[in-house]
Amino acid sequence: MLILTWWPYRFLSTQQPLIISAWNDLAGPDCDRLSTWAAKFNIIRFTALKVTSHKGLPLASTMSTTIIHEPNGDRAAALAEWALRHRDTLADRQARVLDVRNTSKERQVMTICALKEKKDVNTLQDERQFLRVVVPEPSFEKLHAYLGCSNCNKRTDVPAGETHTCLNYGQENVISIPR
Repeated sequence: MLILTWWPYRFLSTQQPLIISAWNDLAGPDCDRLSTWAAKFNIIRFTALKVTSHKGLPLASTMSTTIIHEPNGDRAAALAEWALRHRDTLADRQARVLDVRNTSKERQVMTICALKEKKDVNTLQDERQFLRVVVPEPSFEKLHAYLGCSNCNKRTDVPAGETHTCLNYGQENVISIPR
C-alpha cells in the first residue's frame, strides 16, 4: 500500500491533505515511479478512485484505477502553473504533514489559550493535542486507574515505564503508562 498526501486543485480551500491509498497492482511499478513526486510536486492524475469513510476524505484505488503520470489538458496545466508559483507553500504544508504523521515519542503539552488559537489553517486532522489538567476535588470512588499500553490503552501487567510488545496488536517498543 502507498499513501500519497496531496492538495487537489478544487480542495485547496479546505486546508486539509487528501490521502490516496493505492492497492494491489498499483502499489508496484506505478507507485515506484512516484518516488520523486514529493520533491518535485508533479501533477499526476488518478482515475476511478472511491471515497473511504475514515479520517476526512481519503480515496482508495479500485480494480479500474489508473495513474496518469503526465496528464494533458487545461486543468492539469493550470494546476502545474499554480504548483510552480506556490512551491514554498506546498513544501511547508508537506513538511507539516510529515511532522504530524511522524511525531516524536515526547508529548508536547499545550495550554488552553494555545488550543483556542488553533484554526483549520494551522491544524491537521491527524494532529493530536495534549492538555495538562488539574481536578481540584476528585471523587476517588469514581477513579479507575490502571497501567496500559501507550499505543492502544489496553490494560497490561508490565511495570510502568517499561517497554514491551503489545499483546493486543503485536506492536513492539510500546511503553506501559498509567491510564
